[in-house]
Amino acid sequence: ALVFIFSIPACTCGGIGPKPDAGSPVDSGEDASTQDAGPRDASEEVPDAAYRSCWDEAPRLNDSRAAFGATATPTAIVVSGGFGTYDGGPFASMSSTEAYFGGEGWVRLGDMNQRRDAHALVALADGRIMAIGGVVTPINFLNKAQILSSVEILNLDAGSWSVAEPLLSPRLYPSAAVLPDGRVLVVGGRGADGEGPSAQLF
Repeated sequence: ALVFIFSIPACTCGGIGPKPDAGSPVDSGEDASTQDAGPRDASEEVPDAAYRSCWDEAPRLNDSRAAFGATATPTAIVVSGGFGTYDGGPFASMSSTEAYFGGEGWVRLGDMNQRRDAHALVALADGRIMAIGGVVTPINFLNKAQILSSVEILNLDAGSWSVAEPLLSPRLYPSAAVLPDGRVLVVGGRGADGEGPSAQLF
């Protein structure tokens, strides 16, 4: 599974680099009447997007996965679950977890208690990681998918998951955010009865 890191402003793949700052004549505060007011050649115009540098390849994940959860703490990037094939097995939801601590590659952590994909993953204020809802994609799509209300919390130092209080209702593709007071807000997603405007606080 390929991973790419977007570098601003430095990069190694030929990006243009940082945009000129206020030191340029146009931004220096000079009286506009003293600047050349003549037409500029179109070739001189450089769009803002060109100053966004470029992508560099990063270490690959251990497992190829799609529809997985991803979040970041001050010390690590964590991904969990998703669906795919790994260890030569069939196509299905996954429980595996990996973390990138800025070294040479991704480190395997303990598996979640529940296989899941299309879930939310957030970093709590104390550095733990919460996996919320999602769905169990059946092996090779042979059975009906199960939308989940279960919640788990990862202790990043120990590398292990523990079961937490479940959602009030199952949610597939929920959105989640940690509020300034440390509570977790979960909104939207899809339940067993279709899309809904529901919101829940943990």
